Amino acid sequence: MLVVTVLHRAGDLLPETKLDLLVDPGRFLSRATFFWDASADFGRIQNQAVGYLWPMGPFFLEGDALGIPPWFVQRLWLAALVVLALWGMHAVLRNLEVGTPASRVVGAATYALAPSFLATMIYQSAAQIPVAALPWIVAPLVRRDPDGTIPRRAAWRSGLAVAC
Repeated sequence: MLVVTVLHRAGDLLPETKLDLLVDPGRFLSRATFFWDASADFGRIQNQAVGYLWPMGPFFLEGDALGIPPWFVQRLWLAALVVLALWGMHAVLRNLEVGTPASRVVGAATYALAPSFLATMIYQSAAQIPVAALPWIVAPLVRRDPDGTIPRRAAWRSGLAVAC
């Protein structure tokens, strides 16, 4: 998946709704918590910038700190979303004891490679974080326990995925 993602228009930044996050993540994050942004146009009210504080913002900030080109960090981010969606859906299917190990991989890949997920992710990747997180929210809650209860640890894991 990473190879396909990196080779797609290698060297070019893909259009993203918060292009300034990709180009200068430190500057973007430093002004994300302020209501007014004077850096563009004639000034503007921030529109959802705080939603980039976690996990996308730190991901791009770390890539910038390591000197990785923004286009490559963007590809790593996109690949990470797909891998998280696939891995999480596989956990859901495994916890539900659905199918065989091979069919679980096929089912998880079908979820993670859905055209609606991939097409939107290219230009609005932050909006796809919930799609990648959903299986991680559900997986702990559908795990079978001998006594039929959902342990606190499962609820905690699910809540942590919601918070992310």
